[in-house]
Amino acid sequence: MGINENRIVIDYGATDGSVRIPIAILSTDLSSVKFAVWCEKPLGKEYDYFDYNVRYVQSLKSRDWEIVKVYIHDWFDNKAIEQQKLKDAVAKYC
Repeated sequence: MGINENRIVIDYGATDGSVRIPIAILSTDLSSVKFAVWCEKPLGKEYDYFDYNVRYVQSLKSRDWEIVKVYIHDWFDNKAIEQQKLKDAVAKYC
């Protein structure tokens, strides 16, 4: 998609103890996150589902993060549509 590889970070976290963002795209100067992809994931007993998949995302959005959420069932049921939505969002924000 034309994004330099050094701008894409997998399992991004600002500090060791912070919430990990599955996929983050950094600003062109690499100083901050410009866009994030939040992938729903099963958590077992590691985290509370609602906290991880809803509250954390809301908290980041309230800090002006651009976040696209990818849900497991949507990805498997409508993969082509979800891929296009993700591609469009990346093109818009990055």
